[in-house]
Amino acid sequence: TANEKDSVRKLLLELLHNKEATIRQLAWDALGEIGKKVEWTERIVDELRQGLNEQEDYVRVAVCHALISLVAKTDCDEEILVGLSDTLTHKNEIVKIAACEALAYIGENTVDNLQAMKGLEKLLSDPNDDVRKSACEALGKIGERALSKKQIIKQLAIALNDPTDDVRQSACEGLSKLGQDAVENKEAMAGLGRQLSDQNDHLRLSAQGTLKKLGEKAASNEHIMCELIKALTHENDVVKIEACRAIAQLSKQVLWDTQAVAKLEDLLTNSKDEVIVAACHALRQIGERATSNEKVKSRLVDLLSHKSYQ
Repeated sequence: TANEKDSVRKLLLELLHNKEATIRQLAWDALGEIGKKVEWTERIVDELRQGLNEQEDYVRVAVCHALISLVAKTDCDEEILVGLSDTLTHKNEIVKIAACEALAYIGENTVDNLQAMKGLEKLLSDPNDDVRKSACEALGKIGERALSKKQIIKQLAIALNDPTDDVRQSACEGLSKLGQDAVENKEAMAGLGRQLSDQNDHLRLSAQGTLKKLGEKAASNEHIMCELIKALTHENDVVKIEACRAIAQLSKQVLWDTQAVAKLEDLLTNSKDEVIVAACHALRQIGERATSNEKVKSRLVDLLSHKSYQ
C-alpha cells in the first residue's frame, strides 16, 4: 500500500544517518534498488547532497550508485553536480570511478558544468588505469548528448595515446558516439588510425567498429585506409572480417582504391566461410568498380554455386 511504501522510505531515510557506516551503506543500496518507486522529494535531494560528503569511502560509492537510479526523477541540481565533481578528486579509485559513472548517467547536465568537465579531463591522467578508462567512458556518454562536442573529442583524442590498451579502447568507443564532429578532428582520426595497427586484437576491432559508425568520411584519412587494407591480411580471421565490414561502410572512398579491391579479392579464396561472406559483402558495397574486375566476377560466380553464399 501507499502507506507501507511511505513507511519504508521514511525508515530508509532515517537509516542514512545511522552511526554505523555499514548500515548507511545498506540504506543507500536499498534506496538505489527501489529508486524509480521512491518519490523524488527535497528531502531525498538534500540527503544526496549530504551523502556525497560521506567520510567512509564505500558509503560514498553507494551514494553515487543510488544517484544513478534516483536522478531520473528530475534534473540534477547544481549542488549535486558540485558534490560529484568534488568526488572526482577523492583519493580512493573506486569512489572516483563511481562518480564518473554517475556523471555519465546525468549526461547533458554534466556537460554544462565546468568543474565536472575539468574533473573528468583531469582523470585522464590519473595513475590508475581503471579510473582513466571510466573517465573516457563518461566523456563518451556525455558527449553523445552534448550540443558542443569539440572539447570532449579533443580529450578522447589525447586518451588514444594512453599506454594502457583498455583505456585506448574506451577512448575509441567514446569517439564512436560522437559522429561527424569526431571525423573533423585530425588528432582523433590519426589516433584511430594508430589503433588499427595495434598488437591487441580487441583494440583493433574496437577501432574498426568506431570507423564503421563514423561512416564514409572517416576513410578520407589515408593512414586509416592503409591500416584497414593491412588488416585484410591479418592472421586473425575476426580482424579480417571486421576490416571487411569497416571497408563496406566506407565503400565510396574504397571505390577508388584498387589495392583494397585486390585484397578483398584474395579473401574470396579464404578457408573460412565467414571471411568469404564478409569479403563478398564489402565488394558488393563497393559496387561496379570491384565487380567489373574479371577475376572477382569469376570467383563470385563460382561462389554462387555454393549454398553458403547464395
